[in-house]
Amino acid sequence: MNAVRIINASKKFRQKDKIIQALDNVSLEIKKGEIFGLLGPNGAGKTTLISSICGLIELDKGEALVFEKNTKKQRNEVIKDINLITGFAGLLQGLTVEELLRYYAYLYAIKNKQHAIEKALKDSGLTEKRKQLAFTLSSGYKQRFYIAKALLTSPKLLLMDEPTVGLDVEMAMKIRKTILELKSKGITILLTTHYMLEAEHLCDRIALINEGKIVAQGTVQELKNLAGKPNASLEDTFLKLTKKALEEKEDE
Repeated sequence: MNAVRIINASKKFRQKDKIIQALDNVSLEIKKGEIFGLLGPNGAGKTTLISSICGLIELDKGEALVFEKNTKKQRNEVIKDINLITGFAGLLQGLTVEELLRYYAYLYAIKNKQHAIEKALKDSGLTEKRKQLAFTLSSGYKQRFYIAKALLTSPKLLLMDEPTVGLDVEMAMKIRKTILELKSKGITILLTTHYMLEAEHLCDRIALINEGKIVAQGTVQELKNLAGKPNASLEDTFLKLTKKALEEKEDE
């Protein structure tokens, strides 16, 4: 079974007097249990695509399916299977890591709260920080907290939006290790990142998106071969395929 299927998804937004084509007939499939990378520049359509998977926006055309459930018609069922990690956000002052996780466990209406908290602490590598005030955590451990918060609901699909942005090299490596460990537990991960080496290290398959269109998708080696640069870096591959897509668009 596929974890995610996007079928001919299109979405436009009005920005003052301009119409922005955020998604333009996008189709892709994410296999259950894989790490799938979504790479593209700012404004390429990544956030819009993630929002459609979460059921936060309605597509103008096409469908988004999560474990074969339609995100528009079965949104309440879909949100039980997913959680979103969007990077740094505010943390309530005065609460420890454990207390703040308990707060979110109540918000999520989790039945066995303590069991969920213990598992989230362990799987995110935060057990030793459980009694520390959450807002005093370092940037890296704050990111671990957001992972722990997402894990409270035992999601089958994790949407991770630039999980290592702003982190030092050592902590970024630890977060990547955690991501691989989550995959080993059977969690499907959709990862957006601007770090090409990170994508190359973590992702089973990758989709390149630019100006709302999927430029190419496949394994890292498949993308390099498609670009005619089998030994190139992923960054060079992305630039080559994006340029090719833009040239083809200009020729239409």
